[in-house]
Amino acid sequence: MKAQKFSYVHYDEKDGLAGSTVYDMCQDKDGYIWFGTESGLSRFDGTHFRNFTTADGLVDNEVLKLFTDSRGRVWIVTLNKKIGYYYKGKIFNDNNDTLLKKYNLVVIP
Repeated sequence: MKAQKFSYVHYDEKDGLAGSTVYDMCQDKDGYIWFGTESGLSRFDGTHFRNFTTADGLVDNEVLKLFTDSRGRVWIVTLNKKIGYYYKGKIFNDNNDTLLKKYNLVVIP
């Protein structure tokens, strides 16, 4: 029996990843792979990265945790313990989402 060889590709900032430290990753229902880094959020389509920062609506550039839900949202937890989500091309946070603002959701460690 022969051992299998595994293949992988290493991506970093020079390839377009937002930061060199990746804290978390997830895959959404459309097949995009999302990376939470110390310098922002990266979405990878298999070829190119698209990066998001506070200029795009993140409440903090250091993204520690990511997860998806059944509605297609990518939920984002940042270092400052705030929560937001990406949905249909936009990042929502407690400044632009009435539900998040109403409940002032904060993640407790």
